[in-house]
Amino acid sequence: MSKVFVITGASSGVGKALAVRFASEGNTICALARSRDKLESLAGQYPDTVDIYPTDVSDANQVTHSFTAILEKHGAVDVLINNAGVHKTCNFDREDIESIDRIIDVNLKGTIRNPLNHPSYQVCSVDTDRP
Repeated sequence: MSKVFVITGASSGVGKALAVRFASEGNTICALARSRDKLESLAGQYPDTVDIYPTDVSDANQVTHSFTAILEKHGAVDVLINNAGVHKTCNFDREDIESIDRIIDVNLKGTIRNPLNHPSYQVCSVDTDRP
């Protein structure tokens, strides 16, 4: 039985690989990322199973808009994969506050502001920067 997956950061890397894997198995993928072009390319490979939602997870309004549209279209989500993230090697004592804010807004707030982060959902957060 196919499932509805929401994958943030689905335009590249691990997020894209997961989207391709689950789409190729016939699941419905709601792909979120900032890059519309990359999302459209992904959807072009799987036009029957991938829906795109250009979204910056650090923007609460964009997140709310996308998840409202997803729930209206699909009714429910089976799996949420919080994969969006910003990676920047830095020394926090020497880094500008804007860079630090961006890392926190995407990597931390982007996962906790998600309206599907609720006990009734199966949620997976991915750390792709581990050595």
